[in-house]
Amino acid sequence: MPLLAQCLSLKKNQLHFFNNAGASPSAPKVLETIHAHLQLEICEGGYGAANTVKEDGRLDHVYSAVANLINASSPMEVALVESATVAWTRAFYSMADYVLEKSLLEFKETPLKSAPLERVILVSEAEYAANIVAIVKFCSDQNRRYGEFVQWNVYLIPSTKSSDCDDEEESTTGIIDVGDFRMILAGSVSLSCIQEVKLGNDNDKKGIKSADKLLDPSSIAIVCVTHIPTNSGIINPVCEVGKLIEDYNMKSRSASSKPQIFYLVDACQSVGQIAVDVQEMRAHAISATGRKYLRGPRGTGFLYMVNTLTDYICPIEVDHVAAPISFRIDESGGLAIDIKYSSGARRFEYFESNISSRLGLGAAIDHLNESGGICKIESQIKDLASKLRKLLQNIDNVVLFHNHKSVELCGIVTFKVRGIESYIIKEAMATSESVDGDRFELSVVPRTSTPIDSSNTKTCDLVRASLTYFNTDDEIERFGAKLRCFIEDIHKTV
Repeated sequence: MPLLAQCLSLKKNQLHFFNNAGASPSAPKVLETIHAHLQLEICEGGYGAANTVKEDGRLDHVYSAVANLINASSPMEVALVESATVAWTRAFYSMADYVLEKSLLEFKETPLKSAPLERVILVSEAEYAANIVAIVKFCSDQNRRYGEFVQWNVYLIPSTKSSDCDDEEESTTGIIDVGDFRMILAGSVSLSCIQEVKLGNDNDKKGIKSADKLLDPSSIAIVCVTHIPTNSGIINPVCEVGKLIEDYNMKSRSASSKPQIFYLVDACQSVGQIAVDVQEMRAHAISATGRKYLRGPRGTGFLYMVNTLTDYICPIEVDHVAAPISFRIDESGGLAIDIKYSSGARRFEYFESNISSRLGLGAAIDHLNESGGICKIESQIKDLASKLRKLLQNIDNVVLFHNHKSVELCGIVTFKVRGIESYIIKEAMATSESVDGDRFELSVVPRTSTPIDSSNTKTCDLVRASLTYFNTDDEIERFGAKLRCFIEDIHKTV
């Protein structure tokens, strides 16, 4: 029996997937699509197979499927990449490099150079560690190289205060306070009221911050927001934030049509879980992965960048596909290389790619649409997660994280158990005590995965259960029963 058929036919010792925010299992259609292309590569070779799917439109279909899923204006606003992190970093570094070059030129043309220009990056409290480390390292590096001309600072967008959660130590919700953000853009927030984020060895940096200084909104270069974080079920108000940024950019726009503030959204946990509409979001770029709620293959993801930016935002790393070349002998007899960037977001792609996995990503989006569409799926996921939260609240010693009653939460449920390390819970739930016993795949979210949120809430490593539309009420009940028994047994022995 083929391996795929064996996996799909297993009944005993069943593994229940409660880790869909990590790597959700692909539907058979996805695996069949990947396998079919690999078979084509055997018959026609890698290049021949790639040419075949380009010519018959199968690869174009993937771009169109992504564009339709997020309501992009055109498939040319989509780049297919290896992961959400690859997508995010390519967008961020390109935006930041553009701002840096523009700022250095502005400083050079400033007649009275008494102090360096200030450039600010604002981040959400729920930002991923991968994003934070890229941001603070970029700022630290540029301050070391060009600090006398341009000074970079990173500040936290305040979150709403927590008043209705299960954990008394949680002081904030992790959800952006739209009112405070509006005040930041209005120039009426003091720097003393905003948390700064920086590398630990940057304490000797020449700071511009003072107790009575207001954050100048004209210094804001990039706003980075994680739509849904890895460590909780909160949903950030990305559309409200985007509208405020758009309004500010419209008011501050001079002769140039280019925005002053770039808006970058990490949507790796939201795409495939809830409806994502880039038109309503007004983001200049979003990043997403295939392996989470889209149920696509690992090693896939995409970058969306609005077409008005790709006219002038250039990737900082390119190959001959992202930037096709021509060459000529110049007047001195040297070889002159001319480049012209590829159109649209595809300038952020490289020549080498896994075509079978990209086709698998397209098949995953097709399967999502065939399963009722994203709006139906979103409703199912939120309903299942709500049932799981209610069940966990009735188990002694379980403490839910960011379980705010007054806001709508998504399919990610995180918790800790008093007196038991999270990794022990994860391992116990994945182990079957009998041949017919249930096994549940969970994840442990290290507190370092969301450093700002973890620091401000003083949380520990958390157990994460992330549900999707193929999970059932029965699975949730069985999960609760097994967890309750395990906790009771552990506490009896203590």
